[in-house]
Amino acid sequence: MAGVANLAARFYLSENIQLTDDEFKQLLKTQPPEDICRELMLDDTNWYFNSMLGSEVRADYETFRATVAEQTGTDAENIHLVGSSKYGFSLSPKVQKAFRSFQASSDLDLVIVSKSLFRAIWDELLFAYHSGYRWVADRHGDEVFRRFALLLPEQNYKTTLLRNRAKQLDGIARMVFLKTGTSRTLKYRIYENLDAVVAYHVAGLDRMRRNLENDDK
Repeated sequence: MAGVANLAARFYLSENIQLTDDEFKQLLKTQPPEDICRELMLDDTNWYFNSMLGSEVRADYETFRATVAEQTGTDAENIHLVGSSKYGFSLSPKVQKAFRSFQASSDLDLVIVSKSLFRAIWDELLFAYHSGYRWVADRHGDEVFRRFALLLPEQNYKTTLLRNRAKQLDGIARMVFLKTGTSRTLKYRIYENLDAVVAYHVAGLDRMRRNLENDDK
């Protein structure tokens, strides 16, 4: 835990000092993935908004989080950007993507923690299922099992509830553009609670660690 805390302190010293991919690799080899996730990945810093402020974006990370929170009816502390926009390099467990630098075409991976919103979407999926749209269980069952929701664009759904919900969530990107200036695609996951977020990302960090260990053999 001390190693994670020490690097976290270094990261907070200045927006010009960024956690490097080599430092992150060292953390993966020496620190528990859950500590890395809770102490670093879900803090209130963000490489993308620090680095692009004044060029690609005109507002800070705090404004981004507040905007998404307002649109989803939660608190800003429940909004996080993860993935390559967090540190400037990818944290994908896929070997071909791991530690790849943030690209001109990169999306913004958005975490929204909201028990009420997650449960509402779950209920709407159940309603669609019992209304005869059984395919939603195949498409969304694995996600809901892991306690997060990720809806398709509204035109994919036939029930008014799901179409309206998908439309609401698609509207987040438009408001983010108006408030911050970023036009990058937002890819969101809505989690039931913080533990579900940690469980999802710990699984990915474990895969990354195993890949690094195999490379060292």
